[in-house]
Amino acid sequence: MKINPSFLLKILAPMQAIIPKRHVLPICESIKLDSIGFTGTNLEQWIHIPYKNLPEVCINFQEFMETLKTLGNQIVEMNLDSETYKITFTVGEMTMNSFGENNSDFPEVPEFIPEFKTTIPNLTSFVPFASTDELKPAMNGIFVGKDICSTDAHRLKVEPNQYHKEGNFDFVIPAKVVHKILNATRTIEVNSDCSRAKVHLDFGFFYTRLIQDKFPSYRNVLPEKTNTFVIINRNGLIKALDACLKYTNKTVPMVKFMLTDDKLSLFAEDMDYSKEFTTTVPCEWTGENGFLIGLNAKYLIQVLKDSKSPEVTLNLSTPNMAAWVDDNFIVMPIMIKETV
Repeated sequence: MKINPSFLLKILAPMQAIIPKRHVLPICESIKLDSIGFTGTNLEQWIHIPYKNLPEVCINFQEFMETLKTLGNQIVEMNLDSETYKITFTVGEMTMNSFGENNSDFPEVPEFIPEFKTTIPNLTSFVPFASTDELKPAMNGIFVGKDICSTDAHRLKVEPNQYHKEGNFDFVIPAKVVHKILNATRTIEVNSDCSRAKVHLDFGFFYTRLIQDKFPSYRNVLPEKTNTFVIINRNGLIKALDACLKYTNKTVPMVKFMLTDDKLSLFAEDMDYSKEFTTTVPCEWTGENGFLIGLNAKYLIQVLKDSKSPEVTLNLSTPNMAAWVDDNFIVMPIMIKETV
């Protein structure tokens, strides 16, 4: 059969997000070819790319992709010896050989019966806010319901889900595959017990197990808006926080924020090395003069970088309550043991 290596590289690119280089089941390091297309899996997720008249064989995925890159943008003849599983690629005077294996032992895509279909937006911006702690499996995912939310218990991002419809179930999709698979608006189907989902890709389908653990009741931790508002230049605050980080404790990089006059004062210290740093950032604010709160500088920087507006608004309630950043993010406070 004839193949176009450049086209195959394009349609098979999403499989790089799920096919492992090393797996306890070695055949999962391969891609399955058969008469209906390409299939790859890590046993938690599957990707199927429809393609006609492929030979029946399994090929190591990494080797196959490297071969396609070598062959480049030209029409190539691909043939399989069904007895030895020798695969031959021929173009002009050049011939490349590799060996596959029987695809009969390759894991099948589990049966999927959809209960409802909906649309989900690009979820990549929610990935940095999801936890990577395996002891918190629910937080390893992105919640999709009336809101879209992700959190690691220190930071949280939440936005209304413009595609939510009555009758749609809530579900939690693993964050670790989102940045490469769900990097565009997609149609998604979910089964009746919200244990599996099928996502429509540009050239095929992505199947994944959904996280079954109950997502935290995030609305219970969203603080009420107060009269203490700070409007501040985003880049200026990021620059000041970057400077503060060099003087914070490496384990808990806390920066103290104090509102005085027409500025925001930032104070960082590392008691272990007797280092201190103070700076101010111009801002507009309303509320209590001398208001003091401690925040994790690293988490706040990540939130600020996710915001795209030139100015951000901080809404502060009390020193022991989470701080709003714009209307979509919250950062949990760090208790201050002593005042500035």
